[in-house]
Amino acid sequence: MRLNDPNTWLQADTAIEIDEHPDLGKVRVRQWIDLHFYRAPGQKVNLILVERMKPMSNGQPFPPLWLAWVGERTLPLETVWFKYLRRFGVDHWYRFAKQRLHWTLPNLRTTIRALE
Repeated sequence: MRLNDPNTWLQADTAIEIDEHPDLGKVRVRQWIDLHFYRAPGQKVNLILVERMKPMSNGQPFPPLWLAWVGERTLPLETVWFKYLRRFGVDHWYRFAKQRLHWTLPNLRTTIRALE
């Protein structure tokens, strides 16, 4: 299954359509359950495709949004895609923490301070 070639896609296991989202318009969400990567047949993955049906202002379709779910329990599609819309606040917080608070910089100690 190649994500950029719809001719290779399998039949989706579950699918929903949100008729009219206030900001996004019509949205279609499809899910494929218990797939795996070629080199990792033991690791199950669920693929979720979120498609906005309304075209952009220039007439071009929105690019599809692919999500991967790895875990024991799958949430309902209505929950998964809507929670993904709320990720921007979390993503920006992590970016702030890494860039402004320097959380990614190592906290090195000298051997003298470590022995104190």
